[in-house]
Amino acid sequence: MKKSILMMVLATGLASVPVFLTQAKAVQTTQNVFLQDELSYETIEIKDLPKEVISAVANDYAQTVIKSAAIAETAEGKKVYKLSLEDSEGAERIVCYFADGVKYSE
Repeated sequence: MKKSILMMVLATGLASVPVFLTQAKAVQTTQNVFLQDELSYETIEIKDLPKEVISAVANDYAQTVIKSAAIAETAEGKKVYKLSLEDSEGAERIVCYFADGVKYSE
């Protein structure tokens, strides 16, 4: 009786090892994708921002001023604009938009 209980415990424990390894592999794959998705930005003049980006900032963050801008390109070839905004109290925030004014989240 003790042997059969021991065999059941061992079999159950060994059966869970492949599940654990599969989950670990999924986490590693997700981390690799995240690292590949980082963008390299280059500083640009604020006057060079698309009007759609400026309009989106005005709608989304009223009472802010664009302090600086940078541009990057995704792996799919889409332009992403990273903006440093400052509100009337001096608080800064970083936001990103695609060229068409749609928010981009890093």
